[in-house]
This record gives sequence, structure tokens and C-alpha cells, in this order.
Amino acid sequence: VRWSPGCAGAVGRQATGASQRGSPAGGPRGGGGGGGGGRGGGGAPPPPPPPPDRPQPALGNFQVRPGSMPVVDADEAVRLAREGALLDARAPERYRGDVEPMDPRAGHIPGALNAPFAAHVAESGRWRSAAELAKHFADLGVEGTGPVGAYCGSGVTACSVVLALEHAGVTDPSRPAVLYAGSWSNWSADPNRPAATGSEAG
Repeated sequence: VRWSPGCAGAVGRQATGASQRGSPAGGPRGGGGGGGGGRGGGGAPPPPPPPPDRPQPALGNFQVRPGSMPVVDADEAVRLAREGALLDARAPERYRGDVEPMDPRAGHIPGALNAPFAAHVAESGRWRSAAELAKHFADLGVEGTGPVGAYCGSGVTACSVVLALEHAGVTDPSRPAVLYAGSWSNWSADPNRPAATGSEAG
């Protein structure tokens, strides 16, 4: 079970981190905390401490197998934007380049499509259904017919996109979405790499 009290991106990060280590990611169940709306802020109160007599779970047999989830570097992200679909998980204003609170430059990777991770959850804070997410990605032109990957600011909320794609049936464990882990922080730090601005992919 993976749960975060206010961020669907954190749940995605947990799940894709498990995939990277060779454990099935599973699909989202519920959401990122009803009070927080899955978008940060507010959220449920912390759980009470476990009772002192809580039974200890039996030792498991899971073996870590690093490298089970595909990741790409900046050059491969460029190729993905040209030959498939590269999804930018950040908020629209950061994608457009209107604001950039963290990184050296504003904008997005040329050719990338904006797919904000906040769209994965409903107003209740619970994850949208597989059918709703499939329509969300289809509206972006992503229907599982070609390679797809995701990035964000620093590689965390993009994991929510990777998880949502699988939950929607656009990808599956045999053909998963890839993650550009370096994301915009890595891309924008290189002055030789172009930055597109505006609402179009560029």
C-alpha cells in the first residue's frame, strides 16, 4: 500500500521507485488524502503511533533488482519528443514559461506536451478512474500506439504521470512509460539546450 497525505506525485514516486527495484507498481487506490485534494496543503492529520504490542511482520523474500524501470537522459528525451510523446508533468504556467520559481530558465523541452500531474485526481482528492485517465491522455494524442515518457521539474511528479499512464491502460509493465529523471532541472542547467515557451509544444 502506498499513500501520501496530500500529493498524488508522491504516490507516483513511491510506485515507480518500487518498479525500478523490480517490484510491481500496482495501480492507485483512492488518492493522496481527501482533505488535501491530492494537490498539497491541508491534508489528513498524521496517524497515531502504533501500539507497543503491535505484532512484527514476518521477514519477506523480496529481492531488489535495480534497473527494472526505463529511464532516459536529455538526448534520449529529445528523441522521444520527436518520435513518440514526451509529457511535461508541471503546472501549465511553468510549462508555458510564465514563471520559474526553481530552475535557471523558464519554459519546456521543445516538442513536449503539457500533462499536469494534478489532473490525475478529482476534487475529492481521489485518483480518477482508468477510463477518465485514458480519455485525458487521448485528448493529448497519447493512446499507447508509440513510445511515451514523462518529466517534470526534478523527476518526482513525473512519476505520477508514469503511474497514471499504466493505470489508464495506455502502457503496461511489458511496455512501460520511460522517465527522464533529470527533468527540467537537468535540461535547463545546460545553456546549449533550447527552451520552448508558450502553450504549444514548440
